[in-house]
Amino acid sequence: YGTVNMQQGDRRIATGMQFVGCFIGDYAKSAINSAIYTGKRIGACSMVYGTVLEDVPPFTNYARLLGQVTEVSAAVMIQTQARMFARRGVRQRPCDIALIENLFERTAASREGLGSGPPAW
Repeated sequence: YGTVNMQQGDRRIATGMQFVGCFIGDYAKSAINSAIYTGKRIGACSMVYGTVLEDVPPFTNYARLLGQVTEVSAAVMIQTQARMFARRGVRQRPCDIALIENLFERTAASREGLGSGPPAW
């Protein structure tokens, strides 16, 4: 019953809020019955399963309790976006694809050492 703290690298940062949920990036997905702890960040284009105890970098397939934390390729997320757009009657444009490819490249450092400890981002 205190304020929620968030992790930024090795630092804990107080949010100043008692009630705050998690922060989920665009195109991120969570499995049915997933539990995400308060104040956790789920990066864009990530997929989470089970209980999420830590921040999840972008483009990460996260199932920590099953011992599986791996990178999701930009190609997989482009195909996922195409399927999602098609279900909604939206045309996937070259700029939509470029955005995912660019985001994947720009966030590569955050995925270094996946599965070996808390993310550095």
